[in-house]
Amino acid sequence: MTIVCQLTLHWVFLQLFTIPPIWEAFSTWNEPGRLAALRRAAAGVYTEQRFLIDGWRVHALSVAIPAGGGVTGVRVLHAGVRRYADTRIHLLYGLRMGKSVMASAGLGYGKGGPEAELGSVWDVGKSCRFGVQLSMGAEGAGYGGLSLTYGTGLPLELELAAGKEAGYPLSGRVQLMYRPVERFVLMGGYAAGPLLPFCGVGWAAGWWKMGIVGRWHPYLGVSPGIMIGWSGREHK
Repeated sequence: MTIVCQLTLHWVFLQLFTIPPIWEAFSTWNEPGRLAALRRAAAGVYTEQRFLIDGWRVHALSVAIPAGGGVTGVRVLHAGVRRYADTRIHLLYGLRMGKSVMASAGLGYGKGGPEAELGSVWDVGKSCRFGVQLSMGAEGAGYGGLSLTYGTGLPLELELAAGKEAGYPLSGRVQLMYRPVERFVLMGGYAAGPLLPFCGVGWAAGWWKMGIVGRWHPYLGVSPGIMIGWSGREHK
């Protein structure tokens, strides 16, 4: 029973779609290679109460700081319920490698041991990008994922992603983002593994940004979340 509970909680919590990437500070959770694309210092905090159950939460911190020719990033995630809570901390560095390729590498701690992470993003033309993500812990095989994002030329962006963590089912995501103006965004889609529809809205005022998101499970109910972000001046 304990093993089944651990597998179920991990599947529901730490699937491919961990943090909704409404604003820049959280874009590297799903595509670590995009860290190198951030030209402004950015930071954000996120909290989510899973299915409105007391003590079942997700907390995250994300920071990106352009420095020299690259970008340094920090990610912290704490998710779960007391006995099954999982804390992960990663320090990454991203670089542009030519006009169309970005990459990042990082080291961190999670699941009781050290972890290494690699990510890369290729710009394919003006409206499409392709990403690859890999991570590995001290115990061996870790996580691998692919993502494909397409911009229609309008303020719409479609993202398709799939990932596989060792010992757990394949997960996936289809996501649509709509930005009618620069400071306002609507997001919606489905994350599979398990199947969770989600939606969110974000808006910005000056350097500050807010976001409200929700995920829904047919048996467990709604998971509301909120994020607060900040971004500074563009780094030259």
